[in-house]
Parts: sequence; C-alpha cells; structure tokens
Amino acid sequence: MQYEKRMTQSNRYLRLLSDTGVFVIGNFLAKLIQYFLLPLYTSAMTTEAYGTAELLNNLSEMLFPIVTLALYEAVFRFAVDQNQDLDALLYESTSLLCKIFLGIFSFVLVFQRFVGYTYTYELLFVLVSYSFRMLFANYARGGGYTKCFSLSGVVNALALAIFSWIFLVCVHYGARGYLLALGCAHISSLVVLFVGAGIPRRLLLHKRNRRLLVAMLYFSAPLILNNIAWWVTSMSGRYVILLTYGAGLAGLYAAANKLPAVISVVSQVFQQAWQLNSAREYQSRNHEVFFENVWRIYSTAIFLFGAIAISSTPILAHMTLRNEFFEARHYIPPMMLAVIISCLSAYFGSLLIAYKMTKVAMKGMLLGATINMLLAIILIDPLGIWGVLTASVVCYLTILIHRAVSVQRKFPVNLHLRQTISLFLLLLIETVLMCFDISLCQWISWGICLLMFGLCFIALRDIRNTLIGKAKQYFSQKTD
Repeated sequence: MQYEKRMTQSNRYLRLLSDTGVFVIGNFLAKLIQYFLLPLYTSAMTTEAYGTAELLNNLSEMLFPIVTLALYEAVFRFAVDQNQDLDALLYESTSLLCKIFLGIFSFVLVFQRFVGYTYTYELLFVLVSYSFRMLFANYARGGGYTKCFSLSGVVNALALAIFSWIFLVCVHYGARGYLLALGCAHISSLVVLFVGAGIPRRLLLHKRNRRLLVAMLYFSAPLILNNIAWWVTSMSGRYVILLTYGAGLAGLYAAANKLPAVISVVSQVFQQAWQLNSAREYQSRNHEVFFENVWRIYSTAIFLFGAIAISSTPILAHMTLRNEFFEARHYIPPMMLAVIISCLSAYFGSLLIAYKMTKVAMKGMLLGATINMLLAIILIDPLGIWGVLTASVVCYLTILIHRAVSVQRKFPVNLHLRQTISLFLLLLIETVLMCFDISLCQWISWGICLLMFGLCFIALRDIRNTLIGKAKQYFSQKTD
C-alpha cells in the first residue's frame, strides 16, 4: 500500500495534518498511558530498583542500533521512495536481523556460562523484541500502513500497563519484572504489526535484492554512530550521577526525566508525519516555502507547549512523583528546556534523513555527545545534578545549531530567527524562575506564557490566513 500519487501543491499542508492526526491517535494515547504508569513504578519499586531497571532499559536502547546496524532507519526511508520493491526490502532486512540475533544468542549462552550476570536473559528479551518491533513499525510507517503503526503504539502502551501491574504489583519481580513487562509489551505490538501490515505474506515470497540491501546498509551505517551518540547525549548524565552519587539519586533523576515526555509526545507525533512528508516533498517544486511554513508552525507549537509544561511543573510533579521521588521536582524545568531544544532539532534531523545526509547527521550528534560527556564530568563536582542538566541543555543547543546550519547549506530557508530567538530567551527566563519553589516565580512564569502566546498570534497571522484559504479551497473542490 505504498503511496504512488502526488498530492497537489495546495494539499501538502492537509496531507501533513492528516498524517499527524493519525499518529496523534497512536502516540498520544500510548504516551498518556505510559505517563500515568509512573506512579505505579514509583509506588511499587524502590529508587534503587527503579534506577537499575531504567539503566538496563537504557543499555538495551544503546545496543539496539549496534546489533540492528540501524537497518530500521533505512527500512523507513527506502519504503517511502516511489516504485520501491517492498517485498525485497522487507525480506532482506528481516533475514539479516534474524541472522544477527542467532549469532548474538550463541554469544550470550557462552557469556552467561562464564560470567552469569543476573539480568542477561531479560536484557536480551527486551533487545530482541524491541528490534523486530521497530523494524516492522518503520516498514509499516514508510509503506503507508499508518493506522496499523498507530494502533501498534496503543497496544504497546496498554500491554505495558497490564504486564507492569502483573510483574510489579502481583508478583513483585522488581527490576526483572520491569524488563519482562517491557519485552511482553513489545511482543504485543509486534503481533499487531505482523498481522495489520500483511508481513507474513511478503516474507513468504522470499524476494531477494542484494543491491537494495547494500544501498540500505550504506545509508544506515552512519546512523549507527548517530544513534549511539544520541543515546550518550540522552543517558550519559544518568551514568555520571550513578558513578558519582549512586543508584538512589540516579533513580530520582530518571523519574524526573519521565515528565518531559509530555513535550516529546508533540515532537514525536509531528516528527513521524514530517519524516514521511519531507521524504516525499524534498524534490518537489517550491518545497522551500513548504518547509519554511512548517518550521514556523512547528517551532511555535513546541515553544508554546513547552512554556505551558514548564509552568505546570508543580502540578505534574504532585500528580506523578510519589514518596522520596518527589524531591526530583526541582530538576524538571531544565530537563524540559533540553527536550524543547531537542524537539526543534528533530525538525532539521528529518530533513537530513530526507536528503539521505546521514553522515552530516552523525557528525552533529557526535559533537553533541562529546560536549555533553565532557561538560557533565567537569560540572558534576562543583554543581552536582545541576551541572549534568546544564551540560544537557548546551549539548542539545549545539546539535540544533549544527543541524540548522547544515540544512541551510543544502537549501536556504527563512527560519525567522528574530522570532525564534525571542521565544527561546523568554523560555529560558521561565525555566530559571521555575527552578525556585516560590509562588511569585510561578505567577511570573504564567505571565511569560501569555506574552509568548500574544507574540505568536501576531507573528503567524499570514500563515493562518493562508491555511484557512487552502482549507476552504479544498472543501469547495470536494463538494463540487
């Protein structure tokens, strides 16, 4: 069910909006369920158990792009191309992944015999289930099975809630139960993708195309380092805290870091639709105007949503953090600022993937990861966790600037820097204010939110009029 028709110029925005709406259903519901699972984790697990489980899950995410050769990224990008042989694409990628995990399983048997690590098999279970889930999910997303892709996200979240309750509340498995719940949730999502996207039928064709596989590996090879660097930027702070202060404080940091997910939901939903549409549109006429308008709308939405989330930090903390985890509320505002910057850089990251500039994306992530690691190590001693948070903000800001400059070199797009920088400075002031547990600071923060809304309403009046006109034109054509 691959897209073969080009939408007209006037329908680009409606198609992007439609794709975003489909992904909203899956991602928002999935993230909402995961968000409300946090009280269950913080009630049923100690800070040490939760910290250990999260670090093991993060370790699986680091190993994931290595063992899969980041092939899932290539599956999505190549599936979007017109006239692509989806049968060969799916068979070659699945066959290679099966061979990789057969080798890994043999290695694990030997490793476990001589070393005997406690969580080896649980970690392997999460890694295998997540790898195949992501491979088939990216095939479904790139091949046009967007509804199936979204449904798989909802099923994953529901299954995670059910299995978390079973393994953590009913049988009290602790860190092991956390990992088992994750793996079972991935399997549940995998079943939906397997059936909904018609994967068995395509695999049974045994369609081979080694030239396509080589091209996919050439595309994905730089993304291995890119994703490892992304993991380092996201997780290195936790390990620096773990080594410096122990698993207890690392667990507090991990729990606080769950709350900025309310912002990343917006980014991930849009990014999935944007990757799809930018890959289709990057060779079309007047794509620069389309990319510019999308940037203005997206960046505005991220800034405003982020401002509300930062101002709502006390409310969110009271809703989700329990017992000793409540002490982590002070760290949430700078974490949210870092996520906002990351969401902005994701826009340019999608364009780099659309143009298949994976080496450029890799260089930016390596630069950010290096800065994050060095600053975290340098600042952890004098500033504690605040040093790690500072390193994270500087890291994501570096990645954003590198990606924006790289995209600008490929094609010039008006990024409206005056508006962007003004909104960022207001958000930075709000973040600093919300780090203090003072009522006056919270009231000033809400005032900054209103100011940002007013500025954005004025700045986007031309886009509002254009979109309203295109919507009227579209619906008038439908009625004729």
